Amino acid sequence: MIELDGRSYTVNTPTENAFALLDFINQFMIDNDVKNKAGEVVQFKISLASPIWLIIIGIGYMATVCQKIMYAVAKAFNIADCSDQQLLSLAKIARLSRKEGSYTTVVCTATAMDGGPCSITTDLTAEAEYDGVTYEFHPVYAVDIPAGTSAEVILICTVTGPVYLESGSITEFTSTVTNLLSLTSSASQPGSGLESISSLRTRLMTNEAVSPMMGAMQAINALDGISKAIVLYNPNYDSSMILGGKTVPPKRAIIFVQGYSDNIAREYYKYMSMQTYNDGTAHSQDFAMQNGQSFTMYYYSPVAIDLYVRVSVNQALTLEREGEIKQAIANLSNTRQIGENYTSAFIIDELNTVMNFPEIRGVEISTDGSTWTDTTAFNEGNIGLMTVSRTSIKLPTE
Repeated sequence: MIELDGRSYTVNTPTENAFALLDFINQFMIDNDVKNKAGEVVQFKISLASPIWLIIIGIGYMATVCQKIMYAVAKAFNIADCSDQQLLSLAKIARLSRKEGSYTTVVCTATAMDGGPCSITTDLTAEAEYDGVTYEFHPVYAVDIPAGTSAEVILICTVTGPVYLESGSITEFTSTVTNLLSLTSSASQPGSGLESISSLRTRLMTNEAVSPMMGAMQAINALDGISKAIVLYNPNYDSSMILGGKTVPPKRAIIFVQGYSDNIAREYYKYMSMQTYNDGTAHSQDFAMQNGQSFTMYYYSPVAIDLYVRVSVNQALTLEREGEIKQAIANLSNTRQIGENYTSAFIIDELNTVMNFPEIRGVEISTDGSTWTDTTAFNEGNIGLMTVSRTSIKLPTE
């Protein structure tokens, strides 16, 4: 017997079904006093020389086929237990699709010379190397920078997937930009590869929009090109609220988005009509409704916090083993939702899920490399970035 969604399903082998059918036939003969010419109650026995037994075996096989079909039909609409291929079909029914991946973005500060303004156009290219591969980045928006001032420029990678870059990895464009004094990049906000089946399964199981805000957040997160998104709202009538490190006026929403898509505003206005907050540094997208009205939605990139991780071990390790631990921690970078804290317990649990590290006896986290604790203190607009270079190993003697 198999339990599924509170129901019991029988899936026996052909032999088990044949035995059950033989028992049923023999009991039927006894109950109905069916006798042969000798006056004996008819009873069939297991014998490969018996045509009746061979027929029963065949019927048992067909019964197993029918049982498997019935169970497969039940599983087909069970998100947790259905096959990977069937999950894709259920996702279509739920109007979800497997995300193709998102692009790594880098927030840069561009400064114009005192002698004149500078224009950053979307056809410019910047390059950065990660793991032996050179990646190209282009500005998401065109930005005009007045003389002697600085502005934020967002670069987006040309391919999907995570690219982990340290602060200062990008300092120039591949072609000369008139009156550009300097270009300074922060740590990258890594993208993601093709969504795994397990991730899609989890997203489908939790796909229940219980409010307009949750619906908007789920819809934006489902867009190709978006790694993470969070929608926050100040419900107060007469007082501001600090959300994501910004002072949000009453009855305003504030949105943090990692990644880029042309359809963020479209998905937001499907669910919400609240004005979005802009302190003058937000990105914007316009959305035109069918009635001709046009609305502007503002959103922010999450602020990337460089995290230092110190791993305490109970024995001296080889350089290769230290490298495995550091790389496993770097792979956890940017895996939490925007605003979600990294903790020592989370890092240890995730490490031991991927690979067993019995030599680890503790993990400490820092945002400055000197003050260590067991958790971060993020606001709602922060994400955490960890790298191999900012991970250290603490030996038992230290």
